[in-house]
Amino acid sequence: MMGVRKVNCENLVRLPVFSHAAVAGDFIYVSGILGTKHDKLEIVEGGVSKETEQILFHISTILNECRAGLEDMVKVNVYLTDMNSFHDMNSAILTPSPLIRPPESRWV
Repeated sequence: MMGVRKVNCENLVRLPVFSHAAVAGDFIYVSGILGTKHDKLEIVEGGVSKETEQILFHISTILNECRAGLEDMVKVNVYLTDMNSFHDMNSAILTPSPLIRPPESRWV
């Protein structure tokens, strides 16, 4: 049976019950992430665009801890509470440089 390694980044806040990621073989599963400040469970100011930028920074930090990067992502699930924020979220993902976009599932 393949082992699973739990990954936590010391410089990122997290809920105590969840790991930032789990590594199983060649796969990295990143836990759900909010647009929080680095050191507290407090959402960054600036709306969905700034929250998305913060989320991407957190994901990048976690993947780097696992010796991977955003370009290695295979699938992303996005959960929005308001479809009117779709444009702000999408713009933040494409700025400042477009990522190689993995398949997405979006839930509103």
